[in-house]
Amino acid sequence: MQAFRYKALDTAGHARQGTLEAENPRSAREALRQRSLTPLRLDAFNNSGSQGPARILSATLLADLTRQLAVLLDAGLTVEGALSVLMDQSDKPKVRERITNLRAEVLAGHSLAAALARYPRDFPPVYGALVRAGEQAGALPRVMSRLADDLERAAALRHQVLSASLYPALVSIVALAVVGALLAYVVPQVVAAFAHARQTLPLLTRALIATSSASRSLGPFLLLLLIVSGLAAPRFLAARPALAETLERRLLALPGLGRLLLALATSRIASTLGLLVDGGVPLVEALSIAARASRWRPLSQAVEQAARMVREGVPLSRALSETRTFPPVLSRLVESGEASGELPALLLRAAQQQESEARRRLSLLTALLEPALILTMGGVVLLIVIAIMLPVIEMNQLVH
Repeated sequence: MQAFRYKALDTAGHARQGTLEAENPRSAREALRQRSLTPLRLDAFNNSGSQGPARILSATLLADLTRQLAVLLDAGLTVEGALSVLMDQSDKPKVRERITNLRAEVLAGHSLAAALARYPRDFPPVYGALVRAGEQAGALPRVMSRLADDLERAAALRHQVLSASLYPALVSIVALAVVGALLAYVVPQVVAAFAHARQTLPLLTRALIATSSASRSLGPFLLLLLIVSGLAAPRFLAARPALAETLERRLLALPGLGRLLLALATSRIASTLGLLVDGGVPLVEALSIAARASRWRPLSQAVEQAARMVREGVPLSRALSETRTFPPVLSRLVESGEASGELPALLLRAAQQQESEARRRLSLLTALLEPALILTMGGVVLLIVIAIMLPVIEMNQLVH
């Protein structure tokens, strides 16, 4: 079976579009005619490319889809039946297309894990590895439920981070806009009154006038340069992995922010390892998958180093400790898990501990950052007011 995207006309002449499954294009057109539809366009889904099709499932959509699939499988439906239900109830055309194609792969005799592997941008390696382990162990509903729990928890943490970053970002944007407007429009009109004065202006006022002139002449260029740099930076760093790794190491070493980022990354790595090992994936393979899943190059290299040491017979706790990258609490909990034979549970506990640590540091950082931004903005505006008022005060003193 193969999935097709079609556009057709119904008997009333209205355009219809959607997806369907058929053995070949000819069978697809025949199926459309049986539905009283006149096919106008028929395209097979293209799965070619090393990176697979473009990503269409956000983190929230993936968590919701996984939860629904887990509930349907736990209710006794087959994989094909569960995908059919999800396909029928989806109200997003692109999501329906993705589920339709997955169902077509399953109907063709492929496993769900093999079907998911066709879309690596939507379903990361850890997702496919857990599904494959669940299928092999005959415990796919339980594995999908655990995976849904993890995805929902990660989505909630990501939402908290974004929400906490929103207010400082808005304050910074408003502050820059206000200061820019003052320098570009207000200050020139006010200081124009001093242009014909024979007295020497105070140093602070002269600095303000120079800054205002520079902002008017160079401001648009600097803004454009900032936007272009922000858009080009990811590609520039992707082409220079050594430079990107150096920047990431320095970012993780920053006081305050670095600890927060390390806690977030460690939580995801520990959670990934716990889920994979609990799902029956061998430890060395689980470490390799966790290394590929991490977005931080220094942490990926540390996990790969730990995987090599574990392959040579070194305990995981010692391997993680010798990387000198992760918080000591991770290796201590892993050591306890190895001693008690409950490594998956202790890895998941370590993930929860690091997540709690990240939440605490995020709250503290936000509490410190918000008043600091307000004070900084107030200080800049105060300097502008003082620079404007100093000549006025000096002129009044000369008059008296």
